[in-house]
Amino acid sequence: MKIAYPVRVWPEDSGFAIQGLAPMDNVITYGDTPEAAVQNGVEALTGILETLLDNRLPIPDPPEEAEPGAIWIEPEPSAAIPILLRRARETAGLPQMEMASRLHVSCQAVQKWERPGANPTLATIQRVLRALGRRWNSIWSESGQSGSSTAIGARPLVARGGSILEFVNMG
Repeated sequence: MKIAYPVRVWPEDSGFAIQGLAPMDNVITYGDTPEAAVQNGVEALTGILETLLDNRLPIPDPPEEAEPGAIWIEPEPSAAIPILLRRARETAGLPQMEMASRLHVSCQAVQKWERPGANPTLATIQRVLRALGRRWNSIWSESGQSGSSTAIGARPLVARGGSILEFVNMG
């Protein structure tokens, strides 16, 4: 499960504009340089996803492919980690109460991990994934998503050489 969304960047009179593509076309911002526009796009995407998480609203699935010339951006870990944990739990078909029971923790602990700014330890993440029959894996990729798009300014969840934390099924 990668959490990366396509955007397009184009020059404007006083800098560069960035707009998300479906399903995150409400990500719109600007920057003096393409890099600044992308960083502002990451911050805008993170803010939108955190708002959705705070309000317990559905998180749009990233598309598999994007239009030619699109770039892929990832939200900050403050939004990405709770989304990945929530999606892994929901994919397993578990309500938060059952997840809490499996881990011998309170339901509030599970809720906290699925909220913006959650900072679970790696040991906690591993326990959660094990309880869901999943594992985590570092995926090394320069391109981010499929297709001919390029990843620019994407912030990896694991800060090493472009790796991105991805939850995968065990087996």
